[in-house]
Amino acid sequence: MGEKEREERSFTEKLKFALNKGDVTTFKRLVKGGVDVNAKFWGKFPPIAGCMEEILILVLVVKQGNLELAGLTNSSTKYKSTLLHEAVAIGNTEIVTLLLQNKAEVNAANDDGRTPLHIASRAGREVIVDALLQSGARVNACTVDGQTSLHVAVWQGRENVVRFLVAAAADVNVQDGDGWTALYWAAKLNYLEITKTLVEAGAKLNFTVKNRGRSALLEAVDKGHVVLAEYLVRQGADVQINAQGETVGSLLMKNIHIPPDIIMRTADFFIDAGYVIRNDQCMSIVRKQKRLIENSDFLQWINAKQSEVLSLANLCRICIRKYLIDCSDGRRISPLIRNLPVPKLLLDFLEFGQQSFSESDSVT
Repeated sequence: MGEKEREERSFTEKLKFALNKGDVTTFKRLVKGGVDVNAKFWGKFPPIAGCMEEILILVLVVKQGNLELAGLTNSSTKYKSTLLHEAVAIGNTEIVTLLLQNKAEVNAANDDGRTPLHIASRAGREVIVDALLQSGARVNACTVDGQTSLHVAVWQGRENVVRFLVAAAADVNVQDGDGWTALYWAAKLNYLEITKTLVEAGAKLNFTVKNRGRSALLEAVDKGHVVLAEYLVRQGADVQINAQGETVGSLLMKNIHIPPDIIMRTADFFIDAGYVIRNDQCMSIVRKQKRLIENSDFLQWINAKQSEVLSLANLCRICIRKYLIDCSDGRRISPLIRNLPVPKLLLDFLEFGQQSFSESDSVT
């Protein structure tokens, strides 16, 4: 390697360092110091010496290397990631804006099917998400495994990005290749506020994933997220769903992290919503749980539940709510309840009134 090539390589490393630090000022200073942008390390790029905006774009190319370019702004790497993908991943808003102004393809997808919006949503880059949406990013574009930007934003717990995407008409009911919806992710990871945002945006409550057939409610119960599970039931989640023998009751009893008193309170709530405990396999599960069979209060409670008859009021509530659930196309029933021409006292009863748990009851 000659002296000139060594100097160019050193300069490239400095540019890469400035980029990784997000230090555009330093980058501009380095460029001002002089560089042959047509040298071999720049590959097949067109002459752009003296144009600062294109040079700022060029630094992203330096980061990746080994490119086959048809044009600068929308060129892709060997992984089919464009400069815009790279800029979004780094999180440099100034360069992202520059690329968008230079007509970067906002909906370009890499080999995994990820668009710049997927990357920004996963990273929680709200300003960049907004810029991409304003530039025409397709909010419901899917990766090769069927995930939308909403899926990945929920997965990473990006509450504000989720709100951005929902406001931009993201489809909250897209199921990925495994049947997972954004709501299923939120229930699994105990993101209560995100769950509320999705449900209020029309998320269907009873979609089930492939293989195991679990709903968001069953997943929440299995993970011990009883506050979130209660919220889903209030909104109309099916408490009678059975996924290969798994029910809300069986998953509740099996969860060793949920204290017996919370199991009893949660099960009582599910029963009031229509769960039939006496027809379930709960007793066989309880017998295998030493911590439960040694708890006298719990044993007294579950034995009583085997012969308990619901009140007429509770039976009426279950029937009315079931009718509304059937009318809601699987979405939340709260708006339907509030539109019923009945006294407020009855509306409160249909929504379970003051029956609720505190955040401290949830097991994470």
